[in-house]
Amino acid sequence: MTKNNNDIKSVYDPKLQYNKRLESAKKMFDKMDKDTVFADKKSTFFAVKASKDNGYYSIKQNNDNWLCNCFDYVHYIELNPKHECKHIIFIKLLVDKKQKIPLKDLTPLLDKEINEK
Repeated sequence: MTKNNNDIKSVYDPKLQYNKRLESAKKMFDKMDKDTVFADKKSTFFAVKASKDNGYYSIKQNNDNWLCNCFDYVHYIELNPKHECKHIIFIKLLVDKKQKIPLKDLTPLLDKEINEK
């Protein structure tokens, strides 16, 4: 049986990938605890706890764009300028649901990110 080109999914199907990340973000929302996310006291900057270690990813809004320093975002932003990783989607869910986000001085995280570049 031959397949029509319309039946073949791309390795990177943006809609499929977004839905997968949305589900991951919803799981993060459901499992959220007091250390999952923080908002910086001084700027539009968020820290979201990494799922694989004790570190945090930095998420910030730059005009209409959201930026994250996770591998997924950095890797796929070249392929899709509108790409959103699960951390960005998670922050947008929190904002949309008007969820209270604990404030914290995230300057050390910002300093670390800047010094690593």
